[in-house]
Amino acid sequence: MKTAYVAIGSNIDPFDSIAMALRDLEEKFKITAVSGFYLNQAVGTSEGQHEFLNGVIRLETSLDAYDLKYKVLREIEQKFGRQDGGHKHDERKLDLDLILYGSSVVETELMHLPHPEILTRDFVYVPLLEIVPGLVHPKAGSLLSELITADTRTMKRYRLGKTSYKI
Repeated sequence: MKTAYVAIGSNIDPFDSIAMALRDLEEKFKITAVSGFYLNQAVGTSEGQHEFLNGVIRLETSLDAYDLKYKVLREIEQKFGRQDGGHKHDERKLDLDLILYGSSVVETELMHLPHPEILTRDFVYVPLLEIVPGLVHPKAGSLLSELITADTRTMKRYRLGKTSYKI
């Protein structure tokens, strides 16, 4: 079994969408940790988009990284209306990103692990550090907390309960 970390986000009915997605993921995997969820402004888009709700989960899987990302996570996103070929920063009911897969470092045309946005997006690294504070970044070889310099005290945190995934 491998430990994988998945960033989960939504800005269309985000609380309900994420709660439903967590239930779907729990049917397929053993979820061993769920971070708090944080509201933040949409990134890389024009004005007027709704805020995103983002968090990170840790799960155990026997799937390889490619199958986890492109077969299971993508299938769940499509169930929530993901349209392939759209802009990566469009509004969406659900966005699932494989951000870490064990200590694997993968750089191919289709996959980058660890996900490059771990170091630049507070809505990724804050919830990640919440569930694994001593994380060593697989590529950098340093503690993730030592690689981050941004101030994140203004992020608004929400907790989704483990059993019901309701706020």
